[in-house]
Amino acid sequence: MARSPDGMFRLKQPSSPLPFSGERLTTDFGGQVELEHLHRYCFARDFCVDRDVLDIASGEGYGSSMLATVARQVVGVELAVEANLHAQREYSASNLNFISGDATAIPLDDASFDVVVSFETLEHLRDHERFLAEVRRVLRPGGILIVSTPDRLVHSGIGMGVNPFHIRELSRAEFETALAAHFKNMRVLPQRTFIGSAILEGRAGVRTYEKRDATTIEATTGLARAVYLIGVASDAELPALPDSVFAHEQSVDAIFRQLSDARQVGDDAKAALAANDLALEKAKRDLAEQRAHERRSQAGLAEERRTRARQDHELQALRASLQQMTERANALQVQHGEAEALRAIAADAVAQKEAIVHSTSWRATYPLRRIATQLPAPARQRLKRAVKALYRPNSLLQAKPGTAASVAAPIELLAEPGIAPALSPAAEPASSLPSVSSLLAARFPSLQPFDCFPAATAQKRISLVTDSVGPSSLFGGVGTAIILGALLANKFQATLRIVTRTEEPDASAVNEVLRRNNVSLHGPLETAMAPLDGSKVLPVSADEIFLTTSWWTTKATLGVVPASRIIALIQEDERLFYARGDEQLLCAETMGHPALLTVINTERLFQHLTSGAEPFENLKENGLWFEPAFPGGAKARKSTVKRRLFFYARPNNLRNLFWRGIEALDEAVAVGAFAPDRWEIHLIGRDIPKFKLARGVVPQVVSHLSWGDYQEFIASLSAGFVLMDTPHPSYPPLDMAIAGVPVLTNTHPGKYDLLNYSGNILTVSPSVEGLVAGLQRLEALAEDEAAIQENRKADHINRDWTLALEAVVSLIDQKLNRAN
Repeated sequence: MARSPDGMFRLKQPSSPLPFSGERLTTDFGGQVELEHLHRYCFARDFCVDRDVLDIASGEGYGSSMLATVARQVVGVELAVEANLHAQREYSASNLNFISGDATAIPLDDASFDVVVSFETLEHLRDHERFLAEVRRVLRPGGILIVSTPDRLVHSGIGMGVNPFHIRELSRAEFETALAAHFKNMRVLPQRTFIGSAILEGRAGVRTYEKRDATTIEATTGLARAVYLIGVASDAELPALPDSVFAHEQSVDAIFRQLSDARQVGDDAKAALAANDLALEKAKRDLAEQRAHERRSQAGLAEERRTRARQDHELQALRASLQQMTERANALQVQHGEAEALRAIAADAVAQKEAIVHSTSWRATYPLRRIATQLPAPARQRLKRAVKALYRPNSLLQAKPGTAASVAAPIELLAEPGIAPALSPAAEPASSLPSVSSLLAARFPSLQPFDCFPAATAQKRISLVTDSVGPSSLFGGVGTAIILGALLANKFQATLRIVTRTEEPDASAVNEVLRRNNVSLHGPLETAMAPLDGSKVLPVSADEIFLTTSWWTTKATLGVVPASRIIALIQEDERLFYARGDEQLLCAETMGHPALLTVINTERLFQHLTSGAEPFENLKENGLWFEPAFPGGAKARKSTVKRRLFFYARPNNLRNLFWRGIEALDEAVAVGAFAPDRWEIHLIGRDIPKFKLARGVVPQVVSHLSWGDYQEFIASLSAGFVLMDTPHPSYPPLDMAIAGVPVLTNTHPGKYDLLNYSGNILTVSPSVEGLVAGLQRLEALAEDEAAIQENRKADHINRDWTLALEAVVSLIDQKLNRAN
């Protein structure tokens, strides 16, 4: 007789539950997480009646046991040995078995199961493709997979903690794409727990699962034991009546805690509340007094800090002056000593010359010297070597030490006219040698603290430190920093100051960035330069906040103010700029500074920096991330005589994979892609060598575009090709996608696709074969205007910088206020 999923069924209770680890659910843990997991297994149970079922990552075994109440047989596969042994011991049944195994290498035969269940497993795996392929292998034709995973954008959004047990979370779009790649049909159903009201007619097969007591669950169609009835009537045909849910703001866990607290209070609740009121009033008074004391103490500490900062700066200036004076004095002393020595040598040389000229040796060797000056150079050299041999040390012919003749041996008398004999250098005095600090300053000038002096300001100030805000520097990263700086200045009601290190700042360029991105600066804009050569001194106020744009500007600023006053904007894993060596070590140390408040551009980069072989632990605690915005995007697509393919070409920037890109383009054109009678190929960048592709195609080179010209150019494109050997998406693919231009880019560890941004962004492996296949797919998509526009309408790219950075700016405000 077939089993029925309806009615009461028992939850088997283990004699001793596994302890709750913080991630894997066990029967030792209740509340909201328990409801979520039990609901999932109840949902899956309805599909398992009289079927062969596989439960992957079966854990403690309670879920497999629930499925076995209706299934023909259930096999639980679990990698953790202790969990598997516990399941075998506590949940044994004739139709239930537990085995050890890996979800990406399932130790079972092909086509063995009608249903595969896997809850909260995907996020613990790196290779989702392999897992889904294994599921397909063990499923019978027509079999069903029931799988769950947290929605990354909800579960791990801005301000949410990072789950250390999760390796790779997915958004809903990424989850749907992964399932669609392996199964012809799929639906994704959202789930959440709530306290609230449900109106469920049940005619469409709504299933309700109710936990009746600690060990009993009831499954029904429709909403059982509804207390109220709602009627809808009309003489006309009734409209479609949807099932509906009203969710309360409180979580299940909060309600459970309240119930638990109520049971503990019992009959003494009123008396306890009264006592609590008295204690609360006293606590309020004590707290008010404590806060007043803290305010007084903080005011005193603030004044002490300001005084100490002034003293430290003055001491630093005195030390620098003393060092300069010492070095100058040492140099003068060396010069004086050298002058005295030279005068003594000159006097001695004159005396020796007089002795030599009047000596018998000089007169006797005159004919020889005259002949020697007339000899060819080779003969003259042989003669000099012969004479030198006669005057080697201990030679009987050598003059006695100390005599005039010994100073000028005959070998020197054969020297060519006008050529003075070389003198052995004397040992250089230590006072003339550079110090280690001066060597480091010469080797790493951009890392040295910039010269500054304490100065009071009437208004708070945010100082953005960057190399340059010239026209060629404003694309992408620096532009983003200016926008963040402006929004922070607005939040703090502060002045925004742009501080550059390599070029004089241009306020008009800064204003142009803000204008084009629809961001208004409410307060004043200041500019200043803190050059690497120290030729200018920067005024710094006591409570000034610095926003840095690279690890080297962060390192330089750390030498001026404490880390608590620095916000480091990270827009790349800058360690990738260097091979192993001093620069990479200094970079990693700076990015990993434990007290820095960091803001990371894109969640992909944040996940990369906080995971992997060398994660930054400080970013897990003090790191915030945001997704960039592209207000308005490029202008409407223009029609051109030929379609245009754009390759983002930067030969001198190694992470842009220029050489791999042109190699792939060459092969793609050779096999027929981007036919020259229909396509033009444009390269944007600098220092691009001249070359031709297969079939005689010569790319057109475009360089030195302004921001506005760049947007105009994007509007003329039909497809884009952008390579970036980094874990983040980079701006050019998003620039093009938001303008309705399909674009191809490469994968990278942690960046397997960019569908959470736009379906118009294709990603492939950076192998030549992968890129050639990707370019062929790109050309096909570029021909499908309907698909392009549909992808553009459904994209998830931010259009408003203020909204994109709103959460980050608020969290920075909270963190800085808490730190102070």
